[in-house]
Amino acid sequence: MGGGKGVDEKYEAENPEFYKFIMPKTDQDAKAINSALRKLSAQRKTILREQKNDKIESSLLGMAGRALEPISKFAGFDWRINVAFLSSFAARESAVATLGSIYESGKAAEASSGEEMRPEEAMRQSSGYTPLHAASIIVFMLLTPPCIATMIVVKMQTNSYAWMAFGIFFPFTLALVVASAFFTLANAYELSGLAAMGTYYFILLFFVIVLGFMPQKRQNWSGGVKK
Repeated sequence: MGGGKGVDEKYEAENPEFYKFIMPKTDQDAKAINSALRKLSAQRKTILREQKNDKIESSLLGMAGRALEPISKFAGFDWRINVAFLSSFAARESAVATLGSIYESGKAAEASSGEEMRPEEAMRQSSGYTPLHAASIIVFMLLTPPCIATMIVVKMQTNSYAWMAFGIFFPFTLALVVASAFFTLANAYELSGLAAMGTYYFILLFFVIVLGFMPQKRQNWSGGVKK
């Protein structure tokens, strides 16, 4: 607090004619100008964010995200989430950074007073995402293929592009089917994100226990001859 106060005092001493508009006290005209400047700044940031989104949407990655939207909508994913998933193929952690870049800390959802909202709150309000969308994303990401570096290793180890393609498209298809079923059923039964995720893990645990108790055939080999 002390450092900020010192900066304010220094700026007031050097620019007294502007300071009264930045930190208005009792002057009503200065307060009105300050409010107008804040609104103008918010509108400028909104325009810049929209321009950035237009560039992303018209890019090859954006067009690919749009192309996948008719299918991914059943999992609750719009083109923005699709773009984040596609970018995560280079590095999984880049999905979060991509969404953060698209929504730009929620500056489009600034309050009229000029105070910025938290990024996650602004993203929720401007996108319409719910905890159920977040749960669906988690389910999808758990099943999707690893990054491109892992796929290259698969190609090197198997010496086959076919196995590499299988390692990419099979997990992606499985993840999309499971996430779509998860999101659609949760919406049908009006489950919250937490309840849907709990149900999902309970079902998985049930199948793991059932498979664990299923009898397995044992094969004994001696000198290449099965006993």
